[in-house]
Amino acid sequence: MPATRNASKSAPETLRFGRFTMDLRRRSVFAEGAVLDIGARAFDLLHILARHPGRVLTKAELFAAAWPGVTVDENNLQVQVSALRKALDPKLIATVPGRGYQFTVAVTHDDALDGRASPAPHLFGRAGDAERLAAILATYRLVTVMGPAGIGKTALARVLAQELRGRFGEAIAFVELAPILDPALVPAAVAAALGLKLEPGLAPGQIAIHLGASTHLLILDNCEHQIAAVSGLSEVILRAAPAVHILATSQARLGLLGENVYRLAPLPSPADVTLYGVEQSPAAALFAARVADTAPGFELTNANAAAVCDICARLDGIPLALELAAARVSLLGVEGVRARLDHRLKLLTKSQRGAPARHLTLRTALDWSYDLLTPGEQFVFRCLSVFRGGFCGADVQAVAVSDAVDPWTALDALGALLDRALVARKPGGDANSEPRLLLLETMAEFAGEKLAEAGEAADAYARHAHLMRARLQEAQDAEWTPHASALVSRAVQDIANLRAALTWAAGPDGEAALLIALAGAGSVVWTQAGAETEALAWCEVALRAVTPTTRPALEAELLTAFAKLGQQTDAAREIAALERAVDLFAAAGDRQGQYIALGALAKKQVWRRDEDAAARTIAAAEAVFDPHWPAAIRTNVLQAKTYLFEIQGRPEAGEPLMIELLAIMRALGDPLKIDLAMIELAESYMVQGKNLAEAAALRQAVFDRSDDKSPNIYNLANLFAVYTQMDCLDEALACARRAIDGLKRTKKLATFLDHFALLACKRGRLQAGAHLVGLSDRLLNDSGFDREMSEVRARAQAEALLRTAMPQERLVHLYAEGGGMGMAEAVNAATAP
Repeated sequence: MPATRNASKSAPETLRFGRFTMDLRRRSVFAEGAVLDIGARAFDLLHILARHPGRVLTKAELFAAAWPGVTVDENNLQVQVSALRKALDPKLIATVPGRGYQFTVAVTHDDALDGRASPAPHLFGRAGDAERLAAILATYRLVTVMGPAGIGKTALARVLAQELRGRFGEAIAFVELAPILDPALVPAAVAAALGLKLEPGLAPGQIAIHLGASTHLLILDNCEHQIAAVSGLSEVILRAAPAVHILATSQARLGLLGENVYRLAPLPSPADVTLYGVEQSPAAALFAARVADTAPGFELTNANAAAVCDICARLDGIPLALELAAARVSLLGVEGVRARLDHRLKLLTKSQRGAPARHLTLRTALDWSYDLLTPGEQFVFRCLSVFRGGFCGADVQAVAVSDAVDPWTALDALGALLDRALVARKPGGDANSEPRLLLLETMAEFAGEKLAEAGEAADAYARHAHLMRARLQEAQDAEWTPHASALVSRAVQDIANLRAALTWAAGPDGEAALLIALAGAGSVVWTQAGAETEALAWCEVALRAVTPTTRPALEAELLTAFAKLGQQTDAAREIAALERAVDLFAAAGDRQGQYIALGALAKKQVWRRDEDAAARTIAAAEAVFDPHWPAAIRTNVLQAKTYLFEIQGRPEAGEPLMIELLAIMRALGDPLKIDLAMIELAESYMVQGKNLAEAAALRQAVFDRSDDKSPNIYNLANLFAVYTQMDCLDEALACARRAIDGLKRTKKLATFLDHFALLACKRGRLQAGAHLVGLSDRLLNDSGFDREMSEVRARAQAEALLRTAMPQERLVHLYAEGGGMGMAEAVNAATAP
């Protein structure tokens, strides 16, 4: 006896949503048995909205449903929507500005997918996905919706099934494959969903024969654990039944010719912590709706917006995680859930009644995905948890390796994880470069637990730390070459990874030598990232790890980095560190390291006004210099000589050296180094009183650079200083205000306090100017260094104006008052309108 097909059912006559029932035959709406007064136009509008829950319907679509063939004023639509909100619930219908209206709750009806599937849920932020998939299914016969566990693939498929009834009618079969553990039972599950009975001995391929030329949509849900069986059966059906379309949801592609893969992304989290920003976020909307299910009356407010924003971001916009978190709010409150997110795999353990077993907790959902991986893929997935902020394929080949997994096997496994959406691509980036990848935060926590359980954490973190050490060393070695900018920029991308490596190396399982090497090699990278203060703190940690057995070259690199990052805040320690570094480099036979440390030491000696020591240090540097080294390596020594000429009263002797430095940097082709050389030349002009020349040079650097729309902040700050000298106060103020935020961010505000003081005094803001002079004096006194000559000049001019305008007693008081102020406060007062 051949297989038989169930008789089709009639169209639904009843729609249910919340406490309301909509009887389409009688054109009535009931609320818990009581009939509501709904007009005919409003009923037609409600009908089309309820038939498309979650979808944004345009005003044109709604006009066509309620006023077919009639031209009416747009206000009529607003009146009817307002009437519906008043008669039902204001939250049932949402206004989407500029687009239309959206029905916001789940809707059930009498024949939801032939009774074999759950009702279509409301989709938050997925209306666009549903529309795109519907369009793709019009062109492709096989479409696979891919994404990690809990991303919402099944929910989207259910809604899509409802929306495609107009195209496929009753010929839609929804096949739940998650419970099917035996691949031999896959054909039987498909046959059952189609209403077919496979008799004993009947080949599974007969399903396609019975489908024949009829039009069908076959939805195969959760295929990932039965890929081979699903792929084989789908291939037979698609070949033998030309009018059949298949929509699969899976964590892996089926791998068939003509398959269109649609990757489902997490729900967008709030763009900012304002209430408006949170309200616009689909992730926050889902979270709030699920909280309201268990805590009636819950709303997004200014008071909880920041917490909800944080929860959505920390849970990566994964719908399952958000729903599980929402279920905890009635017990813990929003802030309580937020506070426990570091333990999310323990926190997120309750789900809605009727949820599939694999979704009862976040951990079980992730276990479901993890168990489908091969042992090699599981190993690579575990190792990825050591990365922070992203990684590339080459990084994985260095870290996710073992006796059983070589670098190329690791790369293949990474590809499999990317295909299964367990690894995500970072947005942006250069299309021609190797893409940056990442584990979502939730995935990373789960993978980290698995790594610890496997006893592999120490080895994986060590390999990761050694990778970061090699990356920093590569950037440091190239500091004076044309390759520096690219390598440093690459390393800057890994600042989060560098922090993780340092944290591990400083921890109980870490390596002291690796900690010292990481802290010592990173100064140029931290500086470009604008994080010198953090880098200095790591140097302090590493210095405490130095012992008599530490290799001299490692300690010397660390001491040099510490002194550079100190930025003239502690003269005694910085100079002592460089003096020891020079001796250690010499002992290690590292002449290049010795030369660089000597140049840095000479500059600090000049700033301390120790002319004889600076001269001796410069001579020692020139004695070890090798002309075969990169020309740019002379930077520190050229600067030190110029500064020495300036405090000796011979600033004109330094100008040729700075012109030479600028030529070296232009030959190098590094825009950042060109900017720095331009600053040095401009400083020489200022000390000599060549203000017009300095202004021209700085204007070129700030405004005429075609390759950089954002000017170097130090050039901008120097330009405000020279404009102040030239009494171009409007231009000076404009440049100063543009520079302030960047100077704060890079911790360079103190360098320009005397120039801010002079600008304030020339603008008549004498109290603010005096405060800045007092603050500058106090900071320099604390540091043990003296001013550079341009600052000496600016302070002298400011004090001359102040002495003319107020008595000495008042001036002393304001200096003392300014010494206790914060830099930002003092500078803001000086540059206020």
